[in-house]
Amino acid sequence: VLLLALIMFVFVAIAFVGVYTVVAFDASPRFSAIYSNRKYSRLNLADTSSVIPQQDSFFSKLKVLLEQFLSPPAQTLLKDSYLASTQIPEIPKIDYTIYDSEISDAKSILVEASLTKSTDPMKVIESLVNLEKLMRAKNKLDEGVTSRETLSNLNGEWRLIFSTGTVNVQKKVGKVNYFPIKAVQSFNTSVDPFKISNGIYIGDFELLKFYGNFVWLEKARKLEFDFDEIGLFGAFKFTLPSGGAAKIGSSTGLGAERKQTQRKPFFNWISADEEIATARGGGGGLALWRRVV
Repeated sequence: VLLLALIMFVFVAIAFVGVYTVVAFDASPRFSAIYSNRKYSRLNLADTSSVIPQQDSFFSKLKVLLEQFLSPPAQTLLKDSYLASTQIPEIPKIDYTIYDSEISDAKSILVEASLTKSTDPMKVIESLVNLEKLMRAKNKLDEGVTSRETLSNLNGEWRLIFSTGTVNVQKKVGKVNYFPIKAVQSFNTSVDPFKISNGIYIGDFELLKFYGNFVWLEKARKLEFDFDEIGLFGAFKFTLPSGGAAKIGSSTGLGAERKQTQRKPFFNWISADEEIATARGGGGGLALWRRVV
């Protein structure tokens, strides 16, 4: 077996050397000239244009194939084809900032209103509506980045500055604008579940305060909550039944006023940053807060 393998190896080696020698020798100018002349030497005719050349040998065909395969144009074509097949297609970039200028304009009016409480209420409402549309459009572009930033910025305490009230309140008494008493909401996303509170104050004295949990729905920037405890005068706490927030309704005129419902009250948050926060309540009202802490 070893002898047979050795004989086969020698045969293959001889064949390889023969092919290489013929191809290399045939590629030389001198051999090419001899090979070309040899085709017509036996006929000895002056006009070789009408002479049918001899059939090319196997080695000459092999030489032509190798020359074509190894030619610079062929190598360039192979390289370009490989690069094209491995190149990752470029993804068009989305400009997430196209609404930022208009957002900044709307916020500047709301910041002024939160500081002075003297901006025309209709101008405040118009700015809230415009900001809501702009933030909704931006949120669709940035794959939840705006929503996550809003949730992160909500951490802290916020004083209610302006509220249009629920749709039912608007029908009864008209649009509520600058909120007349001190109402402060707080949010804490550093604990599980997230915590929410809503306090009503006379000056700095805590009159009553609701405590509960909330969840955040990223795509809609929706905060669903419920209160399970109520505090009185900063000293006493009592447990509320399930659905306490819905039954209490809205001390700020924002919550949905439903007598029978399985849905939790909610806010669709518009924005939250280092100065102000804005949202639409479950009852349809728009609201503006200013950061306290």
